[in-house]
Amino acid sequence: MSGRAVEGPEVAGLGWGQSRRGALLSRVGRSSRDILLGVRDWSQVDWLRFGGLMAVPVALTWPAAPSMDARLHGWIDRHRERVNPRFFPYVRAGPLSLGVAGALLGVAGLGTILDDDRWFEYDALMMEALAVSKLYVVMGKFMTGRDSAYVTGSQGHFHGPTRMRVHGTPSGHAATVYSLLSVSSWYWRSSALHALTHVIGLYWGADILYNRQHWASDVVCGSLLGYFVGKWVVDNHARQERMGGTLSPLAVLPMGIPEGAGQAAQQTGEAAGQAV
Repeated sequence: MSGRAVEGPEVAGLGWGQSRRGALLSRVGRSSRDILLGVRDWSQVDWLRFGGLMAVPVALTWPAAPSMDARLHGWIDRHRERVNPRFFPYVRAGPLSLGVAGALLGVAGLGTILDDDRWFEYDALMMEALAVSKLYVVMGKFMTGRDSAYVTGSQGHFHGPTRMRVHGTPSGHAATVYSLLSVSSWYWRSSALHALTHVIGLYWGADILYNRQHWASDVVCGSLLGYFVGKWVVDNHARQERMGGTLSPLAVLPMGIPEGAGQAAQQTGEAAGQAV
């Protein structure tokens, strides 16, 4: 729900070995702030799109005694023995963090081997999206204070800021994976990566539900959060002329830009224009 910002010092790609204003941490802070402030400029279409997406987790958490979240977990429990647990391994936060760190180091190493700073920029964008997503996840868990799906007989009640739940809303596991996959698909402009993003995301969500790590609504919220944060980071902080693939005019339509604030970009020659 955001368009590409005009290229400049504030949105230039954050590459290793390059002189950029602000370290990664300060940029994460600015991005977290700017995403929230950007809500003020949403159009009616943006709000309708947001409402449509959020209708899913709201329906799942609706206190219908029991909620759809609780009913879904009950159904999974009754059919658990029909599925080989090897298909859905239990992944703890520690191993997941180590795997992510290894992937980020691997991308940086690939950039060094290929002597291509696009990979360094890609690496930095993933780190930024991951950090922003994690910050929002912690804020969400604190604000909602939701009972964990781990607890036997839990109905997923919300207690607000009075209780902080590690396994509450939204799912950090889902936000982590989707933020990285989203940056990958939007940075390299690959249809195959876009499809792979959602295939992996659906499997990852099923794995989380199978192991009762989160409610379904937690997974939906975390996935949406990670996906749109990743897209926002690429749209606003990646150098357009350095991204992989060929940008078509449809790829840079000002989605989410307030009505009248943008126009479709046109490609002339090798470089794509910017939406202004």
